[in-house]
Amino acid sequence: MSKNYNIFFDLGSTTIRAGAFGKNLNDQQISFEKKCISSFKQEDLNIDNLNHSLEFLVLDLEKKINEYVESANILIDSIDSFNLTLSISKKGDNKKLTSNDVKILVNNAKQEINKHNKDVKILHILITNFKIDGENFSTIQLEKEYKLLSLDILFICFPKNILEKVNNIFKKNHISVKNIISSSYAKSFNYKDKFTSLENIIFVELGYDKTSIITYKNQYLKTFNLIPIGGNHITKDISKVLKISYEEAETIKRNFNNKDLFSENFDTQEKLLRNLNENKLNHEEFSLMIKEIIFARIDEILSMSTKIVRDILIDEEDEKYKIILIGSGSRIFESNSISIIKNLNLLDEFDYFTETSKIICKSGENLLLKGNPQEVVIVPKQNEISGFFVRFFNLFK
Repeated sequence: MSKNYNIFFDLGSTTIRAGAFGKNLNDQQISFEKKCISSFKQEDLNIDNLNHSLEFLVLDLEKKINEYVESANILIDSIDSFNLTLSISKKGDNKKLTSNDVKILVNNAKQEINKHNKDVKILHILITNFKIDGENFSTIQLEKEYKLLSLDILFICFPKNILEKVNNIFKKNHISVKNIISSSYAKSFNYKDKFTSLENIIFVELGYDKTSIITYKNQYLKTFNLIPIGGNHITKDISKVLKISYEEAETIKRNFNNKDLFSENFDTQEKLLRNLNENKLNHEEFSLMIKEIIFARIDEILSMSTKIVRDILIDEEDEKYKIILIGSGSRIFESNSISIIKNLNLLDEFDYFTETSKIICKSGENLLLKGNPQEVVIVPKQNEISGFFVRFFNLFK
């Protein structure tokens, strides 16, 4: 275990990131990243490259912090991760609400989830709503008399077999894994503090092969959904329509906001035009085709995302939400070259949030150190004598 630094690794499908953050206030903060193609899909699991990339990043970190990296925290997402929501109730017969009433309900809900999902690990448990005698509350109302207490609980889950393989790779590098964190959740929790003036926020994270949609109302997480479409699908669309290689299509997508891409003198464009069967296209027609391909897939992703939000927040039709675009795939929005307002009357406006390796890894540290007042962490059974929860006190702030 590092004496002076908290270590975090973010495992993406195309990039692995590492961050070391000094435990003292004025200590340095270090981050690195390395391209690393991995597949975190159960049906096509391939993380062989992860071991090689991890070795390099660990060596870089150890040189910078002058310490051995013996333990670390992992941020990870997968198209096969999923979220479950469960509403559970308890009669109170007009007695006063206590923390133990909530503890019992959460523990019962967790046992129910585990019983029917033996192949997954619960990474996070969040209470998204307290309902007392039909009235909704964001936080627990201790000492309030109640006849019926209901909790809406969100479980963020991850396939065990993927985590086991990841854990084994870290073991090969002599690193013990302390915490496994949902990357999308941690990032949204960290980034929302940069938009405190807004009551309603939707984070849309356009990842490699999935998109996460996370909504916050008055700084409280309300919903977390996934759709199986991401930036990789845009690349495949370009490749298929233009009949070019995947690598060339990825170059086009990554340079979408580069004005030179649509210049008559752009070398890549000239090369692509030579490869097209329809080689009579001029540069204006070529530019228009690329834009239409990208816009069509982006429109699909955003339409699906906002439909999910509309369906969930059906009772809040008059409220506007600001959409914050994050994730590597959202760089396509960086220069505001795509307008989405015409499609989304639910949304007041949208913004693109620039991420770095340091910001992403720091999100994991902020979640662990600050704690989310909605999140409940149940301790292992051997420790239950001293209490069910490690961070349950957050619910009462």
